Amino acid sequence: FVVSDYGSVAGIFHNHHVANSLEETAKLALEAGLDVELPWPYVYGEPLLRAVEKGLIPEEVIDEAVRRVLRVKFLIGLFDNPFVNPDDAEKYCNCEEHTQLALQAARESIVLLKNENGILPLDREKIKAIAVLGSASNKVKLGGYSTIPKRAITPLEAIKDSVKPETVVYHASGPFGIGKYTPIPSKFLVPADGKGQGLTGEYYANIDLSGKPVLVRVDPQVNFFWGMGSPDPAVPDDNFSVRWTGKLIAPKSGTYEIALATDDGVRFWFDGKLLIDSWHDRSLTVNNVTVTLEEGKQYDIKIEYYEHLYEAAAFLLWNYVDESASTGYLSEIEEAVRLAEKSDVAIIFAEIMEGEGKDRAILDLPRPQELLIERVVKTGKPTIVVLMTGSAVTGDWIERVPAIIQAWYPGQEGGKAIAEVLFGDYNPGGRLPFTWPKYVGQLPLYYNYKPTGRGYDYVDMTGKPLFPFGHGLSYTRFEYKNLKIKKQGEEGPFEISFDVTNVGEREGDEVVQLYVQDPVASVARPVKELKRFQRVRLKPGESKRIVFNLTVDDLAFFDMNMRRVVEPGEFKIMIGASSEDIRLQSSLNIEKKIVADIKCLSVKTDRK
Repeated sequence: FVVSDYGSVAGIFHNHHVANSLEETAKLALEAGLDVELPWPYVYGEPLLRAVEKGLIPEEVIDEAVRRVLRVKFLIGLFDNPFVNPDDAEKYCNCEEHTQLALQAARESIVLLKNENGILPLDREKIKAIAVLGSASNKVKLGGYSTIPKRAITPLEAIKDSVKPETVVYHASGPFGIGKYTPIPSKFLVPADGKGQGLTGEYYANIDLSGKPVLVRVDPQVNFFWGMGSPDPAVPDDNFSVRWTGKLIAPKSGTYEIALATDDGVRFWFDGKLLIDSWHDRSLTVNNVTVTLEEGKQYDIKIEYYEHLYEAAAFLLWNYVDESASTGYLSEIEEAVRLAEKSDVAIIFAEIMEGEGKDRAILDLPRPQELLIERVVKTGKPTIVVLMTGSAVTGDWIERVPAIIQAWYPGQEGGKAIAEVLFGDYNPGGRLPFTWPKYVGQLPLYYNYKPTGRGYDYVDMTGKPLFPFGHGLSYTRFEYKNLKIKKQGEEGPFEISFDVTNVGEREGDEVVQLYVQDPVASVARPVKELKRFQRVRLKPGESKRIVFNLTVDDLAFFDMNMRRVVEPGEFKIMIGASSEDIRLQSSLNIEKKIVADIKCLSVKTDRK
């Protein structure tokens, strides 16, 4: 049977505007063959019932959709044993085996991007004090759509568990920020009644601020990411709205950028004038305005916000930097710097806001986090940055930091895995699954570009990436040698073999990679393409013979006549530790043209 993406059925009416009503939406979806609406029956509930009552949809169409769903449920045995012992969920979902699997996945995914002068791993016997800094330092980073684990450990907790009892672990979260903006502090906000700090928030159980609010409170800041949840038990998870009112106090005279970042719609009045009007469903989006303020003067502000479905977020931000550092994010940075100065090493955990519906226009870290890194590096203390992101970040600070770890969203055991890598209990062996740009202007950037597609410099920047595809460092060293190529028939397979030896002093993983280039062909071919890779764990001094078998499929491409062929000639075989770190090279010669089979899959359905 066919299911929808979350919320996509309602999009027929609300977003694509190809239906006049939710009833017509239900008709179009069913006629197109959609059997189940996810995540809940927003259209396939009351609107579908009304559509049937109006005669828009024959009951037979619904019967067919139900039949397909029930058929699959019968096939997989859901009606044979519809109920399970609740204790089984605990046994299978939170067992030690799964915890160890989560830990191993986190360990193996971590990529050591940079390690100048062997700053890592840290020697716990020599370290008397550590500064653990950054907004991600005491968070469990799970990634989008992850469930809340029953047990989890943050990097801060894991580091505390990893050091000697007498080692002092200082901690400061520091600022987060969205791009160049930070939340407006409560001391610059006055509620509607003029008493205290913050803004008066009126919360409604509908999306149009109608009727009486179900909750009225003073919010110190508009700095909320509710996710799929609710602002308060009195407010529904979806279909709610909020009106914030009060005054903004200008810290100094000058020009300010004020921004609203929301998911979904928002309107913003400043001094009685409507400056932002974006009253529609949307993913997290930033709107900004420029205003001129006088020091000490109070300005009326009003924000109206609504949440329709799924994730909810609302932020009132500005680009103001308080140079006195007595308030705002600079005070948080100063506290972090103070802790770094009295520590032997500083570890900064950095993060970004990203995910579905949160595409980034720039790749830099939020400016407050960049400033935190820059200030800590200037202390002269050894500084390690751990990136807890799902994609690349850029910035000038990267050149000044001696060690960088890419930890991704490592899950419930991620904190422990990171601590193991920091202190050398686990030797990192992860590799980058993409090419990491030095500047956003280099994008798109691929390792497998065509000969004229990339690789040259720009007028004002290099064309080379910051870190190449497949890059990842280790605490040990590996040597490659004895490359041999053996043809088992003119049409393959082609055996590629070589030796890898751990010539360092630690056990570790190497991810060996095989790339192929077709230097001369009837159509332009990539400068290299990854065809095989293998992760191999070796003890110091241990060697292993790696064998890869290439087939005709690995060498074939579509020619000008759209035939999948292998053309005669030389193919370059490259073995390395990344797409740029090639250690061994040789050639494979094909004597005659080979026409490769195109594999097809036929699927038979019972749909009319």
